[in-house]
Amino acid sequence: MTKQVSIKVYEANELGQEALEQAMFKYICNSQPDWVDEDIESFRSFAEHLGGKIDYAVSDNSTPGDHAKIIMDEVYYYSDRHGDFFPIDSDMKNEKLMEYLEDHFPESLEYFNGYCTDESLIGVVRDFMKIMKNPKTKNNGYYKDYTLDDLLKDVSDKFLEIGQAEYQYFQTKEHFLEMAECNDWTFLEDGTFFRGEPS
Repeated sequence: MTKQVSIKVYEANELGQEALEQAMFKYICNSQPDWVDEDIESFRSFAEHLGGKIDYAVSDNSTPGDHAKIIMDEVYYYSDRHGDFFPIDSDMKNEKLMEYLEDHFPESLEYFNGYCTDESLIGVVRDFMKIMKNPKTKNNGYYKDYTLDDLLKDVSDKFLEIGQAEYQYFQTKEHFLEMAECNDWTFLEDGTFFRGEPS
């Protein structure tokens, strides 16, 4: 004989604190923020645009091994606007660095891949160029004796900052409730997923 069983299910915002924490834990363990892949692609594209490559590890900033770095190819040569070739020097600075960046980052360049992080990383370059174009500020403060190595470090730090922020938001209650609503997830009283599964 067939038996009909009724099961009460809950939306995420109806769960008790302990059940909600269990559901969030499963979600976090079985998922990762999609946006971080876009951040990494932007970082890689920035480095490749200058003839370099990247080394990184990014999480929610709770891992001691988090780091980001752009490594320039030692045999990479740059042809300047005068047609002269010279090896990229991490100590390149002042007018030579400015000329190098103007050639690689014209005003028309806004994105590499169309991701928001493209604009943020390029923005690090734009900030430096804006300071250097102003005679009153170019030799003062943080950017005095600023080198290509300093620039690459600032871009790497910006990538790390963005990536860590993505991971931190990914683990928040706010984000989980948004995902649960968008995906129509329902749960048993103890927080077990009933309809829908994180992936």
